[in-house]
Amino acid sequence: MKADSVFFDLDDTLHEGDLFRSYLLFLAKKSVLRLVLLLPLVVPALVGYLICPDRRWSVSFILWILTVLTRERSLLDLDAEFSCEFSRGMRRYSEPYGELCRYIECGTHVYVVSGSPESLVRRVYGDLLVRPEITLIGSRFSRFIGGRVLQVRCVLNEKVRQIQLRSGYELKFKAGYSDSEKDGPVLGLCAEKYRVNSDGMIERWPSDSF
Repeated sequence: MKADSVFFDLDDTLHEGDLFRSYLLFLAKKSVLRLVLLLPLVVPALVGYLICPDRRWSVSFILWILTVLTRERSLLDLDAEFSCEFSRGMRRYSEPYGELCRYIECGTHVYVVSGSPESLVRRVYGDLLVRPEITLIGSRFSRFIGGRVLQVRCVLNEKVRQIQLRSGYELKFKAGYSDSEKDGPVLGLCAEKYRVNSDGMIERWPSDSF
């Protein structure tokens, strides 16, 4: 299959910081009383996350504690409030973001694949994601016993799986951009591999990295 698409990670690649982590902290500030009442569950949830930070169940446990007994309509209002707050303080990395824009202006199809939930990314990057040249793939929320959990946790090998499910075949990329070695499974599909460093600058990954 010809490699004519490009892969971009989102968090710490197109902007500074982690969208989903910021969202969980936002919910925690809004849920102090709930956290106190559910304290016997909070400790094992945090321990589970510290031991297995990339597993769907560990993050889902924390998310469920922060959202249980909250109506979906209220959660959507919180999503909107958070997205506005995050957007105001977001530091966009101009070099990788500009590179992404150049690709889409040239008609290259771009896959933005993120561990953050798709619904939150769409709220923050709605002006960009309306472009037909961009496909967004991310984690996804679902309802569970009165709260939210992650139906899909789009990290590590799950990113590759979700790309293949969305595209319908084993996709190859002509270039890939990420800040993290955790994206190794996707970067392994890329002919050219670029790292976004902590200053938001693009550099090449070492040739033997993936």
